[in-house]
Order: sequence, then C-alpha cells, then structure tokens
Amino acid sequence: FKTNQHTDMHIQNANSISELKQYSCYKIKGFVKEKPHIIEGGHMFFTLYDESGEIECGAYEPTKNFRKVVAKLMAGDEIELYGGIGEQNTFNIEKFQVIKLNEFIYRNPICECGKRMTSAGKGKGFKCKSCGNKIESDEKVPEKIERTLINGKFYETPVSARRHLSKPLIRMNLE
Repeated sequence: FKTNQHTDMHIQNANSISELKQYSCYKIKGFVKEKPHIIEGGHMFFTLYDESGEIECGAYEPTKNFRKVVAKLMAGDEIELYGGIGEQNTFNIEKFQVIKLNEFIYRNPICECGKRMTSAGKGKGFKCKSCGNKIESDEKVPEKIERTLINGKFYETPVSARRHLSKPLIRMNLE
C-alpha cells in the first residue's frame, strides 16, 4: 500500500494571510504581533500578521509542552507556520519554523541614579520617581535580549497531538 500519511501533502503554500481560507491547511510566513496569551482550558493564542492582514493562531491544551515553546515567541518574531484553519477561523498550529527572532525590546531609559524612569505623559519625556530627574526625549531605549528559541529551527507538536498527515521533523532531514 502507498500512503500520504506523515507527508504534509495536506499543506498548501500561501503567499499572504489574506488568501487563507477556512477549513484548509497552509504553510504561511508572518510576524508575531504580540506575546502569546493563555486562556481558560490551557489553550494559547497569538496573532500573526503580514502586509495583507492578520490571523489568530492557536496551540491547544493537548499539545502539552509545545505551548511552552509557543509562549517564548515575542512581538516582531518572523516565523513560518504549518497548520489549518478550523471552524473558529483560527490557524491551528501543527509546527513552525523560526525565520528571524526579534532580539530587542524597547524599555524606558535608566536614570543617572540607576533606577528605571517612568513616562511623564504623552510627549513629555521621562521622569525618575527616585531622584526627580527629567529628560525631554520620549524615545524608549532598545535592549538586546537573550532568546532560547533558535533562528532556522523547527518546532512541532508532540506525537500524541499530531495529525496523521503531518510530516514529523525526523522525516524532514532537519535534525
């Protein structure tokens, strides 16, 4: 017998989020809009966007530790998702590849006294609650952060949560 199990034959290449259709399976590139959040029941969601639009993406409770990997995504990360769009128009993630991690976060500047400053109000710069120092600039400062996810690496759901058509990473000659 020949079979299409574990082949990803159900996955179509999509050029943009706007062309995704309900009840179909795709491979799509985009950027994470915000840090993933968890809802009651243990399901995790985030928004993926590109120049054409955005879509809510989900990693559900049965994917167990895969959700811990998804939780490490941050706004600005570029990823390629594999999965399908279900009844709720949510992209159900089967696996993903990190294309490029966002390595910076933007934070309020640190005062000369060593404490983090707070906003003095819209367009009014920053002030230090500790020493009273003020600065006129309202620009946040980029800070390089260490990430545990790896550029170029694939991450997949556990076997117990995997669809029968999903190609395991071991068959993708990546490991």
